[in-house]
Amino acid sequence: MPAGRLDDMTVEAVRRAPPADDGDLRHILGVALVCAAAAISRGRTAEAITLLRQLGDPQRFTQRDGAVALLPRLVRTAIAAGCPEVVTSLRDIAAAPTPLRSNIAATLDGLIEQIHGRPSAAAERLRAAASGWEALGYPVETALTRADLARNLCAAGDPTAKAAAAHAKSLCRNLGLVPLPQVGDEPTAKSRAGEHG
Repeated sequence: MPAGRLDDMTVEAVRRAPPADDGDLRHILGVALVCAAAAISRGRTAEAITLLRQLGDPQRFTQRDGAVALLPRLVRTAIAAGCPEVVTSLRDIAAAPTPLRSNIAATLDGLIEQIHGRPSAAAERLRAAASGWEALGYPVETALTRADLARNLCAAGDPTAKAAAAHAKSLCRNLGLVPLPQVGDEPTAKSRAGEHG
C-alpha cells in the first residue's frame, strides 16, 4: 500500500469495509494502519496516535498469522506518528517459528533497536531481515526494510548509507511505494554518541 497516496474516498471505503468475523484481527489492524497512514500523510499525527493507541496491546496481533504479517507496518506507523512506545512491548513473534514469523521478528527487532536509539544494532538486524524478505519473495517488505536499513545506516554514520539509501529509493519507486516519513530521520550527534552498538 503506497503511503500518502490514498484519497479520502478510498480511506473511507477501507474504514467501512466489514470484517470477515468479529475476531478478524487482520481487518482491525489493517483498517487502523490505512487510516493512521492517511492521517500522517495529511499532517494529522494526533489522529494517527489516537488510532494506534485504540488498538490496545499490540501483542494480541501476534496470535493470528494474517495480523502478524502487518506488525512491521504497525511499528513503522507508530514511529512515523511519534508514538513508538505503543509497540516496544512486542515480543515472541517467532515463538512458533516459521520462515515468515522469523523474518517478521527480525524486522521488528531492528525497528525496536531504532526506537531505542541504537542505529548500528538496528542496521545489523534490518540487513538480515531485508535479505530474508528477498529470499521469501516479498518485494514490498524488502523495499520497506531496505529503507529502514538505509535510515539506520545514516543515523549510525555508516559509509555505506548513501548507496543503501539509493538502492532503497529505487526499490520503493519501482513498486510505487512512498514510505512514511519517520520522526527523527535526521541523526543527532547525541544518538550516535550514546549508542552501545
